[in-house]
Amino acid sequence: MDQQRAGDPANPVDEVRLLLFNQAAGITKRLNQRLADVAEDIAVSNALGAIGAIEGAEREIEKLRSLMILVRDNFTKTTA
Repeated sequence: MDQQRAGDPANPVDEVRLLLFNQAAGITKRLNQRLADVAEDIAVSNALGAIGAIEGAEREIEKLRSLMILVRDNFTKTTA
């Protein structure tokens, strides 16, 4: 039986890779909002708010870096 059942992904590796990139896109969206928050806080001289937003952005960057390292190490084809 070479046919896949309905609902089975065509290629599970590609599906996982796509899921990781979708998660990365969501993180990137949140990161952009955090940076906008930093800019707003700086514009109104709110140092504590800016620091908080920067710390949030750093967490988002770390998550994004971890996802991209996971993709690089497990889902990137290399030519040897």
